[in-house]
Amino acid sequence: MKRVGFRGRLFLILLAFALVPSIVISVAWSTTGSFFVTLAGAPAAWKSLAETGDRAITAARSAPLSPSQRQALNEHEQNLRRNVTMSTQADFLLREIARKLAFFTAFVVLVIGVIASRVAGHLSRNLSRPLQELVGWTERIARG
Repeated sequence: MKRVGFRGRLFLILLAFALVPSIVISVAWSTTGSFFVTLAGAPAAWKSLAETGDRAITAARSAPLSPSQRQALNEHEQNLRRNVTMSTQADFLLREIARKLAFFTAFVVLVIGVIASRVAGHLSRNLSRPLQELVGWTERIARG
């Protein structure tokens, strides 16, 4: 197995200093963003509310109601249906946002990786060049 030279090790260290924090931050950002985005929709709560609301509305319809009570019941049922529909739509949109957030995070990490590799390569060349010259001169001096 071939040993990695000083310049190669320096490159890997500089690359790790750039990539590790950006990957950790990006993954944390994507994870928390996805968690809170899907939490905001909460469609299960609305579905449960719709089921219990349907049972309550069915029970209320079988009771004798005045016209104003019947109108209030109809308005409540319309509001319930509209809110359940809006919750389903919001859940779909929020899941799409979470998916796009994950892809965007991966893209950002890729861009940071390319930039970090270019900067790390440049720095490793510039930092290792004087040391290589110094090693060369000491070898020359040692040979006489």
